[in-house]
Amino acid sequence: MPKEELGQAQVRLLKLVNTIASTPKADSKLEKAILPELEWLSNLKMDDGDFRHQSAISYIKQTLSERYKAQKEYIKAVCYSNYQSFYVNNSNIEAMKSFLSKTNKTPYEALYAKFYTLTTNDLLEFQAIDLTLHDKLDEAIAKMENIPAAAATLPGNPFNGRLQDCHDCDHAATQKIKYTKLSLLKKLKEMEDKVKAGTDVYTNAMLLANAFYNITHYGNARAFYENKIVGGYHYSPYAIDMEFRALLTDMNLANKYYTLALGAAKTDEQKAKCYFMLAKCERNKYYNEKLYNKKEYQYNNNAALADFVGWDGFKSLKQYNTTKFYQEAIRECGYFRTYSQK
Repeated sequence: MPKEELGQAQVRLLKLVNTIASTPKADSKLEKAILPELEWLSNLKMDDGDFRHQSAISYIKQTLSERYKAQKEYIKAVCYSNYQSFYVNNSNIEAMKSFLSKTNKTPYEALYAKFYTLTTNDLLEFQAIDLTLHDKLDEAIAKMENIPAAAATLPGNPFNGRLQDCHDCDHAATQKIKYTKLSLLKKLKEMEDKVKAGTDVYTNAMLLANAFYNITHYGNARAFYENKIVGGYHYSPYAIDMEFRALLTDMNLANKYYTLALGAAKTDEQKAKCYFMLAKCERNKYYNEKLYNKKEYQYNNNAALADFVGWDGFKSLKQYNTTKFYQEAIRECGYFRTYSQK
């Protein structure tokens, strides 16, 4: 080859690709051999239009990631190519946080750490979200407290409870109080403490239920869970990565607090509202279990779903047909209106 930079770079890249492709195991011998080549490649300033090396870099990262994953070296694997299932196991996240904070990294460790696309703050935010959705608020607050994401403002009031799910409506509505991710967590903790102390249980449990509903995919505050790990702007549950779909659509906490509110309800109006909101949880759970959380329906929606289901909440709500809430439900919810006529 001539001593021209572009030609020499192409030969060097081809040798690196061949070395990685022909070595079935990513051991210390391979790492020593490819370290200077990867450092050269990662610091290269040559335009891709001339050299066309970006595809080769993608191949190298993906191949090394798969090798390390097969060898159960998950930190190296996710640094070379980020993948969602890594974050399902909290011990992986803790290991990554320890690795990122390590001050005496070897040259090879420093190299693949540069390829990692997330920060410690991103990991802390995901942990806080996961803890919240498991109702571990003290731990969630501790994780969220000192990271920039804590100050992110939610576009809708998470304590609103609508008959119809309409996050755009709640986003457009005037908000007397704007909640951030952190201030929401602290308010949830305050309300949970009041419920445990027996203070105004109906109101606090209802507000808690609304908030836990709204921070799932079905509510107005899905921005709470949006981050660099789970992604955002999910147009439907199908848009959520399968690793996180069950977590972000789960109705258990909303159902728990609506049930607590029902137990503390003193008027028929309060009971009617609880039963309707429980019916919404039941509906979402039905579609989660029958459709969204089944991999076989990801790209082929042939699930055997019933045309109409009379939710238990609707059945109980019928006994409160003289309440104002019942009439509002008839007016606003065509599904319930159809059921009420049966």
